[in-house]
Amino acid sequence: MEYIEMLENILEKSSLGNYYAIYFPIKKEYVIVDDYMEANKYREGIYHLAKKFTNKKEAIKWAEACKNEDIHFPEKKRFYAIYFNDTQEGVILTDPEEVNRILYKRSAFCRKFFLKEDGLEWIELVKHQGKDVVPEKKNSPKGKKKKYYGIYFIETGEGIILDSSTDVAKTVQNKASYCRKFDSEEKTLKWLEIVKKTGKNIEPETVKVYENIPGLQVLGEKYYGVYLIESQKTFVTKSLEEANLALKEEKGLVKKFKKEKDAINWIVQCENNKRVYYAIFFIEELKSIIAFDLEMVELLIKDKANINRAFETVKEANNWLRNMEYYYTEEMGKLLKEDTIFFDVGTGRGIGEEVRVTDFLGNSIIEKLPEYRELVNEYGNYNLGKINNVTYGELYGFYLALLIALENNIYKIAGDNTTVINIWSKGEGITSKILPYELELINKVIVLRKEFEEKGGEIFYINGGINPADLGFHQKKRKNIKDLFANYNENYEKENIDW
Repeated sequence: MEYIEMLENILEKSSLGNYYAIYFPIKKEYVIVDDYMEANKYREGIYHLAKKFTNKKEAIKWAEACKNEDIHFPEKKRFYAIYFNDTQEGVILTDPEEVNRILYKRSAFCRKFFLKEDGLEWIELVKHQGKDVVPEKKNSPKGKKKKYYGIYFIETGEGIILDSSTDVAKTVQNKASYCRKFDSEEKTLKWLEIVKKTGKNIEPETVKVYENIPGLQVLGEKYYGVYLIESQKTFVTKSLEEANLALKEEKGLVKKFKKEKDAINWIVQCENNKRVYYAIFFIEELKSIIAFDLEMVELLIKDKANINRAFETVKEANNWLRNMEYYYTEEMGKLLKEDTIFFDVGTGRGIGEEVRVTDFLGNSIIEKLPEYRELVNEYGNYNLGKINNVTYGELYGFYLALLIALENNIYKIAGDNTTVINIWSKGEGITSKILPYELELINKVIVLRKEFEEKGGEIFYINGGINPADLGFHQKKRKNIKDLFANYNENYEKENIDW
């Protein structure tokens, strides 16, 4: 008797738990799992038959009967309605594998229907409203009450309503969120409204209590203070996009605040102090220095090969120079001066695994992918949530870097994770311990890497200490910067230096 079992080397379990038998008619294979979420991962996007059992032997017996065609199931045709954002056109498909192929690297909305007419009606509705619409389900013949699931995403501060538990499981996977179930859409909307105001995962029955609290203020509003170095201009905005746009045109600093008055105080301080710390690394001499104004920078770097960056604090500048002195090599230097894409992941802020993809100056470039433009956080990173899987985060960064490189004709990519660069992305080291969602992403990366290298692309390893995409958690001991500064400008007033 042959069958594919998801969990290996586990003794026969008691008959008290639930077992999910999933049969794949096309491959004539099946899996038996004891976890609903794991079952969903196997079922997603693949034609299958499934049934729940309280006994593992019964589950296997049923799956074997399916395999031997002893059980006949009436075919239930499903229609997949797809609306493409770029062309503003819709299409109806019936093959889930074809749906996966057509959605690859496309910005689109997709919904499943049992009637073709419902799918066509949904496409017209999306086209008219210009956004994804939750299809209205027909009343069940069994008279079951409709259930609504409110989902609040902690990182983005946005909420959605779904009416399918399966869609909920897919939507919240690997994302920090709150989720509650309701018997009406009105109650769900009220719950989402209170959660957004309080930032708390409140119990549904307490919604009325919170509604009666006077002066309840919305939390999570963000203000960005912007300081442009050369023009000495400053402003405060609620739009991260506006702040990033200003920094593209001129070097400067941006900082996030919860209160508008704090952002105003910060830019006033910038205007008064006019203090920015310029970290300069001299490539040929492998030495570094921190300067405090543009004139000094121009004096120090005149006729000298260098890499320099601006920082808000001397500590940040000093940490960057530590890594440059410790890790810099000629090969690394070529990557840092050329059109290369860098990727990394970090968890140092405690808000989850942040995927970062940048150019050689450390500027985030994830927004080059239209489908991710609205998903980056205030730091320019894509947050996977608290999934406790750093290697998967690195793999996701490599995946985004490949997409950007292929769409923008860039031929060099560098990262600091050898497992991702030298093993997984080459289709090697794939074992049964690799989780289904990891394997799915690995297969996508393998295909993209092959396409990238066939076009002449190259992939490099760069030490995390000088990776421009690094989120700032590598530190190494460096030489005394006071001595280095003295070598370059003995007459500079040392009382102006904040060591």
